[in-house]
Amino acid sequence: MSKKYCSIYSKLVQSEGDMVGHIAYSLYKAEKVRYIKEQKEAMKVEVLPDEIVQEFASGRDNQTSLDHYRGMAETILQRFIGGSFDDMSGQVIDEVTDRLTQHMDHSVLPLLPKKESGWKKFWNGVFQSVAGAIALSLIVWLFANVVGKFSLGNISVTYNDKDNLTNSEQVTTPPMHPDSIAIEDVKPQNNVNRK
Repeated sequence: MSKKYCSIYSKLVQSEGDMVGHIAYSLYKAEKVRYIKEQKEAMKVEVLPDEIVQEFASGRDNQTSLDHYRGMAETILQRFIGGSFDDMSGQVIDEVTDRLTQHMDHSVLPLLPKKESGWKKFWNGVFQSVAGAIALSLIVWLFANVVGKFSLGNISVTYNDKDNLTNSEQVTTPPMHPDSIAIEDVKPQNNVNRK
């Protein structure tokens, strides 16, 4: 008996690089091997007659069966590629995360201020508050005691003499050019009662 050529390979595999076609043909062959094994066990023979093997091949040589094998092959390939991509992307994410962590540890963290204990932070805050209060008090005192005694336009000068009596003078100055300075010698009036 001569064997009849099976055209299923040429119908499933469209080119040498057709991965889906090769997988589909492998699925076809795996099903054929199972069928032959089941038939041998059912018939209790070592070799099946060619007619039974040809029956299997001709039953699968239709567009519905071919589409079924190609669909199963596409699903298997997509799962494989998807799983491989998921594994690979997880590895890439882990590697990038490790590199960023190392970069943070070696480059960025040394630039950050050191963490202080609770009490050290507390006393540092107290010191800053006290220093700020003293500086503000000094500025207010200077303004009140030095700058506050003078005014522009009518110049008013207040001073104390040695007997702690207050003398006050009022001087009116004429309008002047902003770049000029007027100096006048004004003698105090002696209308203050001294004891």
